[in-house]
Amino acid sequence: MVEVENETKRKYKYDAFISYRHIEPDLTIAKILHEMIEKFNIPKHLRTVSNDENSINDKHIFRVFRDCEELSTKDLSTMIEEAIANSKNLIVICSKRTSLSPWCRKEVQLFKKIHGVNNIIPVLIEGEPDDSFIDELKNLKATFINSENMEEEKNIELLAADIRPDEVKSPSFKGYEILEYSKAPKLNELTKKSLDILKKSEIYRIVASMLNVSYGDLKLRHQERYLKRIIYTSIAASIAMLIFVISITTLYLKSVASERKANEQSSLMTLNMANEANLQGDRILGVLIAQEAMKNVSPKMEKYNKLKAQYENILNNSLITLPFSNQFILATESETEAFGISSDSKWLISSGSFNNAIIWNLENGEIQKTLTFEAPVVSIALSPDSKKSYVGTANNKIFEVNMENYEIKNIFGDANLPAVAMRVSKNNKYLIALRNFLILDIFDIQNQKKLYSFTFPIDNMITGFTENPQTNNFFILRKDNSITEYDINTGEALIIHALATNSEKNFLRKMTVSDNGILFYSDIQDNTESIVMKNLQSGQINHATNVRIFSSNIVVNKDASLLYVNSLNNFITRFDLSNLKPDEEINVPERATYLDTKRIQYNESIETFTLSPDENTLTVVLKNMTVGAFSGIKNMTTNYSSEFILNEKSTHKAPIEIIRFTPDSKKIITSADDYTIRVMDTESTIGDSQLLDGKIVASSRDKNSILILSGEKISKYNFDTNKEEFIALLDPKFLKIFQEFAITNNVSLVALSDSTNGASASVFDVKQDKKIYTTKSHIVKEGILPYILELQFSNDGNFLYTLGPDNQLFVHNAKTGEFLFSLEDKENGEATSFIMSNDDNFVAINYITKKSTIFSLKERKIIQKIDGEVMAINSENNNIRAIYGQVDSKLFITKPNSEVLYYADNKIKTNVGSLKFNTINISFDGKYYVSSSPKNNTVITDLITGEPIRTLYSSNNDFFISLPVISKDNKKVAYNESKDKIVIINMYSTEELSQIASKVLKNRRLSEAELNSIGRRK
Repeated sequence: MVEVENETKRKYKYDAFISYRHIEPDLTIAKILHEMIEKFNIPKHLRTVSNDENSINDKHIFRVFRDCEELSTKDLSTMIEEAIANSKNLIVICSKRTSLSPWCRKEVQLFKKIHGVNNIIPVLIEGEPDDSFIDELKNLKATFINSENMEEEKNIELLAADIRPDEVKSPSFKGYEILEYSKAPKLNELTKKSLDILKKSEIYRIVASMLNVSYGDLKLRHQERYLKRIIYTSIAASIAMLIFVISITTLYLKSVASERKANEQSSLMTLNMANEANLQGDRILGVLIAQEAMKNVSPKMEKYNKLKAQYENILNNSLITLPFSNQFILATESETEAFGISSDSKWLISSGSFNNAIIWNLENGEIQKTLTFEAPVVSIALSPDSKKSYVGTANNKIFEVNMENYEIKNIFGDANLPAVAMRVSKNNKYLIALRNFLILDIFDIQNQKKLYSFTFPIDNMITGFTENPQTNNFFILRKDNSITEYDINTGEALIIHALATNSEKNFLRKMTVSDNGILFYSDIQDNTESIVMKNLQSGQINHATNVRIFSSNIVVNKDASLLYVNSLNNFITRFDLSNLKPDEEINVPERATYLDTKRIQYNESIETFTLSPDENTLTVVLKNMTVGAFSGIKNMTTNYSSEFILNEKSTHKAPIEIIRFTPDSKKIITSADDYTIRVMDTESTIGDSQLLDGKIVASSRDKNSILILSGEKISKYNFDTNKEEFIALLDPKFLKIFQEFAITNNVSLVALSDSTNGASASVFDVKQDKKIYTTKSHIVKEGILPYILELQFSNDGNFLYTLGPDNQLFVHNAKTGEFLFSLEDKENGEATSFIMSNDDNFVAINYITKKSTIFSLKERKIIQKIDGEVMAINSENNNIRAIYGQVDSKLFITKPNSEVLYYADNKIKTNVGSLKFNTINISFDGKYYVSSSPKNNTVITDLITGEPIRTLYSSNNDFFISLPVISKDNKKVAYNESKDKIVIINMYSTEELSQIASKVLKNRRLSEAELNSIGRRK
């Protein structure tokens, strides 16, 4: 037996691996046992033992592995597998609930596979071995070498250490599970008694098994040594006490530091899960997971600032959202896409896993109630008043559920086929059930009986169904495209509104009926599609011919005054149907308005669309399974076209089958084949905001004001007053592509680059409304464009700095325009930008080589060169405190003549270097930098950690240069959401975001399943 020989001679990292459940009292017993074994002092006479089965020397100290975290996946982690492989013994804490843990079972299975069965030590804390030992600890066999040097298999019966108190051994004992859930004080009392038994006797049995020595001998030796210890301790009590205190303190400090580090890593990983949930569109879950991640976070942690920044980012991106943003995802785990929405828009009922139906809270995504049926749920319908729901199951039954007390009744008996679709009539009297598209049953709800049933051949099955809200008569559309109206009371066929069509034309008819009783359906004549509009009361008919229809539906508003159809894949055409005369054509240009989803980034055809109950929003499903919307369409004129807003986080992983609005039009619900339902909020949660025309071209050094250019108009906006004021109209000669602007803190002076006078700057006095001077021109070499690269005023408004194509920084008197001096580093090459220190005593010039040079403005000389681009200089009392910058994607901090410290990755790619056109702006206090990403999204980043804390999305992907600015008090941010629109919105502190989270979550907590999925536990 080579394996046996190798096993016995093997050196182990751990003497034992403790397998246990993370429940009480198992967890406490495992923890104390861990400590007792590692502190166990082996008797001196045993330390000399050394043979093939044991190796114990004078310095031997027990090492035990115990996993302190609940596993979050179905499989064992690599760390645990390595620990088991390197453990000589396996100690299993056995209770009645041990068998419920898949991880305990896998740990035993893996140990047996690697080491065999000889070194397994059960510790019985509850029940009898037959009901507390898992199957892996029963009926064990092992192979031995007998006296004839032959392999022989023998049965092995494990001897358990028994730490059950007498009360636990009693047949009347209720079990630890009941004590734990009831939080009974008895649990702690019994746990303490078990630990007393462990300490007095069973610890010796466990250690004896680990050492393969006699239990009696080991215990006796310990008793002898205990008496000697009392004597020695009495002699040296004071010294021992001192040593004890020092040792305990040291161990405690190490334990605290170790626990803090473990909590820090756990929190970082959990925040990553929260961010992933947010990216998937489950924003509410993202907030909940982020809150869970921060529970054990302490300011003493090494990465405390990073954790805070990541938490702030998740809260911002989850809670402060644009209209038509995903709010949460309902994981139904069911193949049935059907759902019902309550009339008050507060809850939703859907199918669930196994035989369940789930009632969800639509305000926070929490499960309110789970209903269990005899078979899987295949269809759901809600009554108009939401007092009753009807659930069709796979065993061909239909159940009625009282939604006030959740009482379930089978009131309609059994059938031969399941009801795959159902609906309740708008007068709440009839239930219509479709069984496999072949049988249509009509039920009288009040009298709880079936009125009649229709059966259709499989080659001409039902393809559509609707009702007339005026009469409650219903219409059936069949595979041959015929439409027949039936009397709801008798089931009599009243009239055929549309005849069957030629099957060779591959035409699929669509139909709908408006609330005021007008039938719309698509038709085909001479290979030309059209829309037919028929007033069911007056009989008046109108047509819209030559309409290419691509959608699977026709949408009309309640009074049939507006008709929406999908044409040319990317367009929705809206027809005004008001004041139609008999036989008047619908699709004349005067009646048509076009809604266009086709953009460079949205180049996907339309699958389906629907209209909100308030008729103001049209939501659209695209072929790539994303959802977008046109808003504000109710009063839209033919001269106005609503912008298409796409929700990029709305994407399902499978085709969307159902899309509906809540009755209050505030939420969009989509259900797909990926076993999820997504809930989208139609309203913005950004809060108060201002929308200004133009683009930001400069900001004051104190961040109180921004300069706005709109066409030829220049205006200023003040963050304190929240007002925009007109300044002047610019001469068109100043409207250049690479125009640079600067303003003083009081906005009394405005400077702009002037290429008409070489590479210079013209300065205007705002109060006098006139140009007061033009600065000295930089040297412009032949072939170089005469553009100022950047210009700024000093904080006090006394100096103007210009960086020209000659790579020199000119310093001018801002009042007179007089040239004072220049700064230049001839070694670094082409300059791209410059950064002033907060006190104006220093300036950094950045170069295309991605290097920078620091100058002292007082001494007018170079004081430091840096490999990297400078973003901010913090200085005080004419001394530089810190320099922040970036090298490629690495952020760094350094001090004069000190080593550069690379402290973080800049996760947002910004336009740096030769493509840098004032796209990075540092907040007044140096806490944040705000920049534009390649997609023109504005990203606010924590400068200290390099972590993004908020992303502000642009409305399209058109290229434009943006200069976002954070106000001096960090309360507002202004940015261009498009090339000619500026948005000014609030910024929120972590405390304010936490308050918003409380309102949004509405007391929702992570469920036990959600906690398990992120590796946490209650």
